[in-house]
Amino acid sequence: MKQQFGILILLIATIALGAWLGEVTRPENFQYQEIMLGEDFMIAPVTDPGVDEVKVYLPRGRWVHLWTGAVHGSEDRGEYVTVPAPVGQPGVFYKVGSQAGVDFVQSPKSQNLLP
Repeated sequence: MKQQFGILILLIATIALGAWLGEVTRPENFQYQEIMLGEDFMIAPVTDPGVDEVKVYLPRGRWVHLWTGAVHGSEDRGEYVTVPAPVGQPGVFYKVGSQAGVDFVQSPKSQNLLP
């Protein structure tokens, strides 16, 4: 479990740094921006310059937006949501009730990186 958190933090940091440096690219045939990490995390990086929000498809269930704490999604079906995603804050969601999500949030909160 600890290794998964390290990978997630590294992935988020890499995406944020690449966006800040303007080096995140998307291949022409790449159809989806979402990255599902296990069953509990969904990451939707911004890959286009000057864009500060991201539209992401969330699978069925309730999902917490990491940066705002807002809950999105439906127990009945998957749905698209648009969330703020300024540089350094890619769209990151974790499933409501996920112990992995709660554990993951505690680290940045303890370092005052999240409200």
